[in-house]
Amino acid sequence: MSDPELWCVYDDHPLVAETGNKIDDPRFAAKLSAFSHLHLNMFEIILNEAPNPAKSHQENQSDIWLNYFHDTLSRSRRIEKLLKIRKVSGFGARLFWLTTDGGRPCLTKG
Repeated sequence: MSDPELWCVYDDHPLVAETGNKIDDPRFAAKLSAFSHLHLNMFEIILNEAPNPAKSHQENQSDIWLNYFHDTLSRSRRIEKLLKIRKVSGFGARLFWLTTDGGRPCLTKG
């Protein structure tokens, strides 16, 4: 958690360019995978406890977290890929379902 290079899970993070070939190292890739799992676990727990998304124009906690998650997916191919793997394996299917929004994956509380 204290390693700043873990933020390389985000494709646009400045450290990605500085990390170079280290991203291909199996040990570092395993760390990035674990950090990606941590992100998904955080979202599953929070969205499971948050109320359903608002139907009105005013956002509630679920809307804010869903927006944050969609932003995360758009910035991290690694987390997006992990979410697809979880969906296929059935892990987390009880809490969320994967849909597409204009060809881009998105998470919806289900």
